[in-house]
Amino acid sequence: YNVSPTYVDNKFYDFVPQIGLLPDTIITGAEYAPTATSTELKFRIPFEQGKYEYKPEDMVAVLNALNEPDFIINKIYIAAYSSLEGTQRENEILQKKRAQSIVKALEKNQNANIVDSIVTAANFEDLKADAKGTIYEEVCNMDLEEAISYVNRHAKEMEFLLQNHRYADVVIWVTYDVDGDK
Repeated sequence: YNVSPTYVDNKFYDFVPQIGLLPDTIITGAEYAPTATSTELKFRIPFEQGKYEYKPEDMVAVLNALNEPDFIINKIYIAAYSSLEGTQRENEILQKKRAQSIVKALEKNQNANIVDSIVTAANFEDLKADAKGTIYEEVCNMDLEEAISYVNRHAKEMEFLLQNHRYADVVIWVTYDVDGDK
């Protein structure tokens, strides 16, 4: 099937005036001076099972993406989660080490000490949400200790669910760097 081109009246364009760059006529003699603004950046860093140490080079892609434009970190908030396999004590240690590793990587990138808030927790709520409608739905009606025991007995089969529960949510409050040529 052939579609013929539509009709365009080229004469119409002869009547449209050319628009160029117009100066600001309201404010005379004023130059634009950029001012530093602040904002909140959010991102999620996934973890592999048992991994807690992030080196600064592991986060280069994240930091490079965040550095457009350059910014100065004012404060960070990290919520580090682990899946339920292992003991509660082991998971608490793992969560804290994950959060501290992210803080160190961010501090090294900025060459400054950052006042930070860290929250750690077992990711029981995500597990409950993901287990609904699956053969593991009974975990939704358990308390945390029962769920940990259940997950440890079924960890290999539940890995497809558990892999989504190991992450850190990071919120960074930044001020954009507009000094010098920036």
